[in-house]
Amino acid sequence: MLGDNITEINKLYSNYFDYITMLAVVEHIEKDSLKNYFDLIYGLLKPKGRLIITTPCKISKPIINFLYKSLIVRHKNYFNFEELDKLLKGKFILKEYHVFAFGFNQLFYYIKNNIY
Repeated sequence: MLGDNITEINKLYSNYFDYITMLAVVEHIEKDSLKNYFDLIYGLLKPKGRLIITTPCKISKPIINFLYKSLIVRHKNYFNFEELDKLLKGKFILKEYHVFAFGFNQLFYYIKNNIY
């Protein structure tokens, strides 16, 4: 399933997964499309399913752009905590949040909100 089209997976695996990870993924998706991705992920997760996301912090953008010029084109977004959390509010409940790698990366750990 790694690398499969998420819209096709959703048709086959509704309420199927205990965990979904998006490790260094959300920064590569257009901001306008992220809500749709999170809606699909919500449908894929079992009740109380977990979503784990890592993404560079917004403050890391100038450093990443300086050190890794090839990522300038590939990274479409940089988020701070509030921006990404706002996209997931309601459908997911934040259980943990950590900043790591000298403050340049962040980890979000959510549980599916079955009340939504």
